[in-house]
Amino acid sequence: MRSDSLIDLVEAAYATDLDVQQWQEQLTGMMAERWGAGVYSFRYDARDASTFSASGHYGVGVSDELVAGARDFHQVLPADAVNAIFGGGAVVTSLNAVLSTDFSVVRMSEEYGLSYEWPETKFDQLGLRTLDANGQGVTFAMPFDGPFPLSAREQAQWTQVGVHIASAYRMRSTLSAGAEAIGEAVLDSDGRCHHAEGEARASDSREVLRAAARSVIRARGKQQRQDIDESLAIWQGLVSGRWSLVDRFDADGKHFLIAHRNAPAARDPRAFSKREAEVASYLGMGHSNKLIAYTLGLKTSTIASHIASIQRKLGVGTRVDAVRVLAATREADEPDDG
Repeated sequence: MRSDSLIDLVEAAYATDLDVQQWQEQLTGMMAERWGAGVYSFRYDARDASTFSASGHYGVGVSDELVAGARDFHQVLPADAVNAIFGGGAVVTSLNAVLSTDFSVVRMSEEYGLSYEWPETKFDQLGLRTLDANGQGVTFAMPFDGPFPLSAREQAQWTQVGVHIASAYRMRSTLSAGAEAIGEAVLDSDGRCHHAEGEARASDSREVLRAAARSVIRARGKQQRQDIDESLAIWQGLVSGRWSLVDRFDADGKHFLIAHRNAPAARDPRAFSKREAEVASYLGMGHSNKLIAYTLGLKTSTIASHIASIQRKLGVGTRVDAVRVLAATREADEPDDG
């Protein structure tokens, strides 16, 4: 599978000149080109597993029948299956890897009398799930019949791409609501800050944003594109857990980066600090320290310190116990239909 132009995909994720359906369709097409196979995608809202919804089903290089079958499948997903698919785990995985035998695609389709006849039981789907702490995101799926089509290195690369798509999708929701549309800071391609407000006015924040702007420009440079691992590593999901950087070109063609506030939702804060609550949200989804750090744009050592504090406040002695408590709390907090 192609990885030489994954930075192009990350750039496209943060583009704001398309509506959400056009944006999703563009990313789906780019995904199909890089995976070298048919791909379908959909947006989902799994904040409440009992009222799960999926929309915007779209396919490139796959049959209309498969896309319609996926749409029908999502309409009958029980809450346990919703939690299994969208509640956490690996960002890049296969559908059958996250579903138990009871929830297999074929078995569920038979049970609910869905019209689409899936291929033989070997049928599986590569899924890139943009798992986000707010329970909303976009999923891209590629049907396959055989061994898992990604190497460990490719899974790591696509996981980082998934982090950016999740961050960009969350940002789109904020911008579409009209909040902070002008951003909290404006920086040029050399990292100079031309405007700052809110938390971005602090001198340490401006310095962090300057460094991040330089990193983004560096990641997109010709030399860095030859080392996709390094490019993805230096372009993290957020800046200091607060901002996403988005391109803007003025009438003279000058290139600026706008820092939009885009912190993830924090569930079940209890006695947690704001940052601990954000970390706990991703910890409860089973994310590793390294992935949480990449998602929030923080140091791995900082994440480890927050998790140690989270464990103390939860009264548990191990990371495994903390994940179990946080996952159970998330499910208990879901609104009751009745």
